[in-house]
Amino acid sequence: MKFTFTNKEEYLAYRSNWKAQYKELSQQIRDLKFCRGFPQAKRFENYAGKNVERYREIEKRLFNNPNTCVEWKLSEKRDKAFCMLEELKEAKVEAQRQYLAAQSQQIVIA
Repeated sequence: MKFTFTNKEEYLAYRSNWKAQYKELSQQIRDLKFCRGFPQAKRFENYAGKNVERYREIEKRLFNNPNTCVEWKLSEKRDKAFCMLEELKEAKVEAQRQYLAAQSQQIVIA
């Protein structure tokens, strides 16, 4: 993967952006898990009554098509989260490589 950062400030901006995206994705995964278990929880009136509004809000936000399968969407989000974690590992390696290259240049110059 090709990364666009070339210094520490750009790397930190990349990490900040990555964290925000991953946080949103994690929330979507939690919401999907909630939606997956909600139909079974409906039989417990007390639980369902408190969470019907949350379920409806998540349903509107995450499901453009009401026939979308929760399990399929959850699997898709989990795959994306895995890819994002792999990307972060690669970014850390690249940042370390750039740091060591910069340090070796400073030693030669000094």
